[in-house]
Amino acid sequence: MDVARKNGKTSAARRAVHPPAARGSAPSIYRHSDEVISRKNPDGSVSIMHFDNERYFFSITGIAAEFWSLLDGKRTIPNLQERLAKKHKVAPEKLSHPVQKLIRELTKEKLVVPA
Repeated sequence: MDVARKNGKTSAARRAVHPPAARGSAPSIYRHSDEVISRKNPDGSVSIMHFDNERYFFSITGIAAEFWSLLDGKRTIPNLQERLAKKHKVAPEKLSHPVQKLIRELTKEKLVVPA
């Protein structure tokens, strides 16, 4: 579950993700930032643009795109993990690391904020 940063002229560029400062200190409920707009594309991917940097947009696909659509500022991250795990018939623990990584990336890019 990676966030790809794109601009109109180059292909997706992967960005390094840094671990959180302290385990267990992250909030468990997030929402989309008020500074972004997003669109679900016909192929299921989601394109996201942050108003502070209109030169770039972000693209997420697969389960990460599903996760984005579920972020409503009301449900906890573990609840969202369980929901996706059930849908895709995997153990919720299997999604824990990828979801934590995705949240770190989305937070770093200021696309999501704690609710």
